[in-house]
Amino acid sequence: MITNRELNDLNSPANIREVSKAQMLVNLNQIKTNESQCEMGAFQDPSEINRHNTFIKTSTSIQDIYSNEQIGGLQKHRYFVCSVQGKPVGIMIFIPASPASSSEPDDKIGYMLTYPSGQGYGGLLIEYAVNLSVSLNHSGRLILNAEPYSKPIYEHFGFTPTDQSFLGTTTMRLTPANSNKWISTPNGYKLKRSGSLGNYLSSFNWRCNIL
Repeated sequence: MITNRELNDLNSPANIREVSKAQMLVNLNQIKTNESQCEMGAFQDPSEINRHNTFIKTSTSIQDIYSNEQIGGLQKHRYFVCSVQGKPVGIMIFIPASPASSSEPDDKIGYMLTYPSGQGYGGLLIEYAVNLSVSLNHSGRLILNAEPYSKPIYEHFGFTPTDQSFLGTTTMRLTPANSNKWISTPNGYKLKRSGSLGNYLSSFNWRCNIL
């Protein structure tokens, strides 16, 4: 089990790497195992229970969908794992925009799941996705589908709601070039990490979302 002490160790930076679908599923199982070992006392607050239930829903959906050999080929889906001290703390499934599709011109975060009591790993994964999009000459624009409780979090990341919805989620879009939450640097876009954003996110111990 990964401990909060390990998560809080500032000398242990997070590492994001691209993996195969099979490796993503292995890391997903490791994150699920660690989550299952958390103390049940963490679920006393109704909002925490909701986030825990979302974690279960999301991890189960990823497992069910991507265990199918016919789904998620590397031509259409790319898989990334965020790790600390070699232990997985988050995964992201990135779906590049199709050059042949004018109706979906933006890259998409299909799923993202981060370890309970994470320290902003969701933000790191989003920043990685933005710059991956830039490297593909797609301008860094992203879309995702956010659960109702997670909408304020993504608004702090610069996402804005659209008029589209999917299975109870809201489709949100990020255009970093037009957002005051992001800084353009010679090395790509950087998410502003203001004190207010950090304090806001610290109240969300369960950053586990279907996006």
